[in-house]
Amino acid sequence: MIKNVVLDMGNVLLDFNPEAVMDQFCSSSEEKEVIRKELFNGPEWLMGDRGDIKDKDRFDLVKGRVPEKYHEALRNCADHWDVCMYPIKGAKEFCEYVKEHGYGIYVLSNASDLFYEYFPRLLPLSFFNGVFVSSDHLMLKPDVEIYQAFLAEYGLRADECLFIDDREENVEGAQKAGMNTFRFNGDYDEAISQLTKKKDSETDRSYIENKNGLGDTFDTVVSNYDKMRPGYVDALYQAIFDYVHIDADSRVVEVGSGSGQATEPILRTGCALTAVEYGENFSKFLMEKFKKYDKFSVITGKFEDVQLEEEAYDLVFSATAFHWVPEEIGYPKVFSILKKGGAFARFANRPCISQDMPELAQKINELYGEYYAKYYGLHSGTKTWFTEEKAKEISLLPEKYGFKDIRYHLFHRERVFSGSEYVQLLGTYSDHIAIEDKIRKEFFAKIEEAINEYGGKIIICDTLDLELARKV
Repeated sequence: MIKNVVLDMGNVLLDFNPEAVMDQFCSSSEEKEVIRKELFNGPEWLMGDRGDIKDKDRFDLVKGRVPEKYHEALRNCADHWDVCMYPIKGAKEFCEYVKEHGYGIYVLSNASDLFYEYFPRLLPLSFFNGVFVSSDHLMLKPDVEIYQAFLAEYGLRADECLFIDDREENVEGAQKAGMNTFRFNGDYDEAISQLTKKKDSETDRSYIENKNGLGDTFDTVVSNYDKMRPGYVDALYQAIFDYVHIDADSRVVEVGSGSGQATEPILRTGCALTAVEYGENFSKFLMEKFKKYDKFSVITGKFEDVQLEEEAYDLVFSATAFHWVPEEIGYPKVFSILKKGGAFARFANRPCISQDMPELAQKINELYGEYYAKYYGLHSGTKTWFTEEKAKEISLLPEKYGFKDIRYHLFHRERVFSGSEYVQLLGTYSDHIAIEDKIRKEFFAKIEEAINEYGGKIIICDTLDLELARKV
């Protein structure tokens, strides 16, 4: 049964028309041809949509390929290309129809960081249940991973979503992720007809889940997640406590607690800690796990949706979870609930196979290409190491929302797994769990076999990054 409508932005909701931009700023067909090729069809356009560069950087990156006599027009097109981004006739009414008829309504768009300036010309961001912009997540449609990340962020089932896009390759990408799809051709009446048809013809698949015991399987995964996922090093917590004093009189919020890998060291201070966790099974697990702490509580819901008292908390922290919260919602909300002098701590674990095991790393990378990338229709590649520059970049995000006293720290550790232990760890990752059972079992068996072939162990090198910011 369709419960959610997921909309592309360009040429579905807003009119993306580079020709109109060039008509306004270019004085000749030759000038248009050059700017069309180098700006709108050049590699920097996709780099902006993927978040590799900022929108403001495009002119400087492109101008070297454009004759100087065209630089003024290029500058205008690069700086003001969004002059064409106005709502398509009927788009607002279609969105209102979707919402009035009880569907969740979301946006999933390839777009640069300028998105947040022009998109509200259609409707306020708050009108939508969720807005997922490619440049925020360093991904692009039609890669299946962006659809999976979108579904995970908002806790949606693929088979309950209707994805609408004007580009065939994006529709196909959504299909690979298991979503229902409709290729938009400019006719909102046809889109409504498709939505109605889906509503009438789709059957709820929950009986399949009950038959196969997937609910029980998920509960098992929650326990395995708690067993296999790592906690965080003592030095990281000490850096937090050196930055902000937390004791029995303090109030703390944790965003996205999962199974509580990061929770207990904070609870040991005696503080009152409220965990905000979207997953119902994880919430139940947390209540049982930390029942001995009488000042521990759980709110089940998305951080951006739950009600929290303003100017009431000494610390808000989030461990490998805050990237799921839209930046423009998350940081202002954290700021609003912190007391003056309160702190926000964001940290994460970034694992990579040790550089001392190049042959094993190469073999496992090949297996990911053969199984994982093939299954999801992705381009295979080698995972890159998390850098200090990236930590610094993340640490500066809160400055845009009024935070001061910005700091960051990096910590390192090694973990050693046997082959069987490592595939247990992989079995806690939702994108691995979602692989068809037969393929997943073969994939995991091959990984375990490779580890046993290269000495029976795999060393994972973790980089843990901590970003701190204060409300003053």
